[in-house]
Amino acid sequence: MAINNLTCFREENNSVIFTGNYMEVYIPKNYFESKMAEILDDRIESLGIFIFKVFNDENKKDSAITHIYKLPAKIELRPSNYKNEKMKVNNIEYEFIVLEFFKNDIFIKNTIIQQSSTMANNFITFFHNGKLPNFIDYDDILKLELNAVIINKMKFPVPSVLLECIVSEINRDSADINKPFRFAASLGANKKSYTPVSIKKLPSFSSTFSSVTFENIDYQLISSVNKTRYNKEEISSPIEETIKY
Repeated sequence: MAINNLTCFREENNSVIFTGNYMEVYIPKNYFESKMAEILDDRIESLGIFIFKVFNDENKKDSAITHIYKLPAKIELRPSNYKNEKMKVNNIEYEFIVLEFFKNDIFIKNTIIQQSSTMANNFITFFHNGKLPNFIDYDDILKLELNAVIINKMKFPVPSVLLECIVSEINRDSADINKPFRFAASLGANKKSYTPVSIKKLPSFSSTFSSVTFENIDYQLISSVNKTRYNKEEISSPIEETIKY
């Protein structure tokens, strides 16, 4: 099984074995908080979307290229150790559970993915809650969402254009969170310079009316007051225009 075209892995009895000297896998802590990962004795089950780095030895004196593993499904990992670490990725500080692998450790226990509609639904909910880390290229996000459905043999009864709209709205411009990242992306911005937000927060970026007519009224009221206080631009919805007249 090819892992990012690296030669430090071999496949054996449906498992992927790490054959290098030392590797670190970075699992965001919010995966564990959102039930997308869990520690089970000597193994870790996690969403297969994470950063990993391969080093010559555990002293990490050599520079390592950052690799991204992108599989929107649960996988089982068997590290030798794990530790907590904070690290900035694309200007956002993350807390990670860092898995340490040494020569002949099992990287992936089973390459045969167990199909689960629950896993696919959990991944989509996770993404819609703005929890997907921004180390994924913006252009890959929709592919991951569609792959989560395909891998688990599900059918998504909505046109893909609606999914594209959700992706384009949830991911905001890190330089100005009031703007969708798609505008900066179209102008050639770094494809990781976005900030994901919960779909429930989107009304607060439109107008006071949209905010206060949505759920989480406390948050929306605070957002609306700030819009008025700082004279921020508001986008009127068609129903607001109708009410005005």
